[in-house]
Amino acid sequence: MKKIILTLFLCLMVLPISVLATLNVEIDVQPTFTKDEEISFDYKITSTEDIDIGYTPYVYCPKAIHPLLSYRTASLQKDVPLTRTYDYIQVTEDIEPQTCTAYVELHSPYTQRFEKKFTIETLPNIIFRILTCKDLSCETESKTFERDSNIYLSYISDIFDIKIEATLTLPDKTTKQLTLPTSIKADQIGTYTLKVIVSKEGYKTTEETTQFGVIEKEAEIKISTTTTTIPTTTTTIPTTTTIPVTTTIPPEKPKPENLIYSLILLVFVVILLLYFKYRKET
Repeated sequence: MKKIILTLFLCLMVLPISVLATLNVEIDVQPTFTKDEEISFDYKITSTEDIDIGYTPYVYCPKAIHPLLSYRTASLQKDVPLTRTYDYIQVTEDIEPQTCTAYVELHSPYTQRFEKKFTIETLPNIIFRILTCKDLSCETESKTFERDSNIYLSYISDIFDIKIEATLTLPDKTTKQLTLPTSIKADQIGTYTLKVIVSKEGYKTTEETTQFGVIEKEAEIKISTTTTTIPTTTTTIPTTTTIPVTTTIPPEKPKPENLIYSLILLVFVVILLLYFKYRKET
């Protein structure tokens, strides 16, 4: 009986080490990155047992580029850390301020994610849009105007007290400096180009360009309407018979992790039963 109990204990010992191993990931990333800095982070993976792992390091910034995922593997030794560095991008003035996440996601022997937040601090953008309208209140926006009509030029922005430099290029290639909002007389036929540079301290300088055209007055064209009666035709469409089809969906297979834990529990129960039986016999 002692041999049977010893054999069961040996079976328990040879269960996969991945069930017993504990993995830990430490992420070291600076809390803030500014213009011209290279975004990267160091990470360290340790295990309580010798084991092979698969993982993915990554940086997610909602308003920046999303690089391809890079799946990596490593063979860890017990209590010997694996130290690596993940490089992302350099912060440029085009990148908006935002909060990002540096993370390492384990895929094998089990799935777990370790992460840390950091921020990118750059000058915010000025939201700005040029308006070309047919009326002073800009209720009717347009990109096409008739000759000798008034064109109203205005803008909308989320920031007040901004500095605006507006340059209008006429169809004959001459230019005018404007102060928005304003209005001009459409005295030349052709394409007009309005370029606006917007700036304010503490914000990124924004440049917007729009084009609009001036044409001759449209001639009035009288259109006569003729009503034509088309005879109707009745068409019979054959019906389609629907045959029900029964599909059998196979039951979901149990996860390997659940089977392993069930096996461990079963082995312990068997050991206890044999132990009590052995004591009773002796």
